[in-house]
Amino acid sequence: FLDLVTAAKPDLIIAATDTRDSRRVINAAAVFMKTPLLVVALSDGASSVRIEVVPNAVHGPCHLCSTLAEDGAGPRMASRASRKPYGVDVEPSAVPALPVDVTLGATLAAKMALLVIAGEDWRAYFRNGEQAGNVLFVGLRPDFWVFEQAWDRLVYPAEPHPDCPQCSPILAEESHGPAV
Repeated sequence: FLDLVTAAKPDLIIAATDTRDSRRVINAAAVFMKTPLLVVALSDGASSVRIEVVPNAVHGPCHLCSTLAEDGAGPRMASRASRKPYGVDVEPSAVPALPVDVTLGATLAAKMALLVIAGEDWRAYFRNGEQAGNVLFVGLRPDFWVFEQAWDRLVYPAEPHPDCPQCSPILAEESHGPAV
């Protein structure tokens, strides 16, 4: 995989996969390649979409930082255990989703990808009142736990995680010199 990404020299890497492990591999490639990363995941049978822009995974936070934070009860996530991206830590099985919901999530992600590649202000779409950040959850239908109405949004910033094996060693080396 890394050979393919290295040869392609993309302007943006997009991770729209079903498993946490596959997203971690793609995250590692983005850190290694110093390439922006867009992570897209559907939750709860595509009732919501999670879109994360990682503009510079080398300097953190990378995608792994945000998942480590969410595992530690990220913003409003603790209220509902199922509010995790589709396919995370489950046995492989099909999850029913309405094609229109999948299409809406993919359309939002495509718009963010085009903005990132074009160097446009993607951050304008990652605001909701006082909330701002690089992780966006959008409810495609009401679920009454997190999203009371369709198109409700939850936005928050991912912070560099001190235990992140991807970007924290790079950050430590840049601030303190190489590890001995």
